[in-house]
Amino acid sequence: MGWQRVLRCIENTSLSNSANDFATFDANYDEDGVEIADENLRSYEAKMEAYHELFNAMMWDGCAWWKPWNNDCFDAPLIEVDPFGFTQWEAYDIFEGYLQGYQWWLTANEQYETFIGAREVDLDLRAYECTCVQYNQWDEPVGSSRTEVSHPDDCQPGNSLEECEYRPLYDVTVIRKASDGVVTVESQAGYPGAVRDEMRGSNHQQMVNDSNTKRMRDNLMDGEYGTYFFTPIR
Repeated sequence: MGWQRVLRCIENTSLSNSANDFATFDANYDEDGVEIADENLRSYEAKMEAYHELFNAMMWDGCAWWKPWNNDCFDAPLIEVDPFGFTQWEAYDIFEGYLQGYQWWLTANEQYETFIGAREVDLDLRAYECTCVQYNQWDEPVGSSRTEVSHPDDCQPGNSLEECEYRPLYDVTVIRKASDGVVTVESQAGYPGAVRDEMRGSNHQQMVNDSNTKRMRDNLMDGEYGTYFFTPIR
């Protein structure tokens, strides 16, 4: 899923737990966050659908607290309300809350990547969309048109019975940069004196105590990055 990058760096070998809690060079598992996110995404989606169905049932199917013969609508395991006095609009408000939570989970990765500088959105103004509505003499809409124009001044009504409005049109380019979940690769490689050697599969927190840490330590002591730290085997 899209948000796996951020969640691998938020749970277990993460920002909320120390990778040093694991045995030496053993902080390799980083799926806890992904599993928690999967569970939350499914939960929000299921409850969102349950309350939307309850709203529809109360709105159209006569399911309401004052009709006890229809209160099977409230027996669903995901419905956590006392049916007495509960209205369809309260059901709709709860549905909207779960909808917002569900949408947050779907876009969490993109928001987080933007926050750490690993995702940029470039908007290039291409043109303007001009929408015009034609009315008859009784102010009733009788037709419409939509065209692209190069400048807002080109979006003008053809006569007194027409109204026009415009909106900008953009070409959207999404630029993604590799990262370890906290720092972009270009920032790491730009550190003075840095030697680039990828720790594939390690997030920012794991790097202090996973199997890649051992590999990099051994490379360092074996002189693969210069002789300064070279240590002969004894």
